[in-house]
Amino acid sequence: MTDARHRYGAVERLARTDPAALVESMAGMRSSLLTAAAELLGRHAASDVAVPVLVHLTRHGDAIVREGALRGLRYHVADTRAVAALRAMRDDTVLELRLMATRAVTE
Repeated sequence: MTDARHRYGAVERLARTDPAALVESMAGMRSSLLTAAAELLGRHAASDVAVPVLVHLTRHGDAIVREGALRGLRYHVADTRAVAALRAMRDDTVLELRLMATRAVTE
C-alpha cells in the first residue's frame, strides 16, 4: 500500500518509536510529507533529536516545510535553540512584511 495515509502512518509510527530513523528518512521526502514529519518529530522526539533538525528546516526553501518545522518547534520551547529559531522566523516574517509594504507604497 503506497497511498498517502499509509505513508503518514509510517511517519507517525517512526516518530513515536524510532525518531532517529525518521530523521534519516526525511532527506528523500516530498514537501507535504516532510511537513508532517517535522511536526510529528517535534511532537514525539526528545529535544536533542528534534531541535537541530527542525532548526535546519526553518530555512527550507518551501514555506510549507518551514511551517511544519515551526509547529514541531513549539513542543520544545524550553530549549533555547528552539526559541532562537522561532524568534528568527518571526523577525524574518516581519522584515518580509515591511518590504512588501514598502514596495506597495512606492509602486
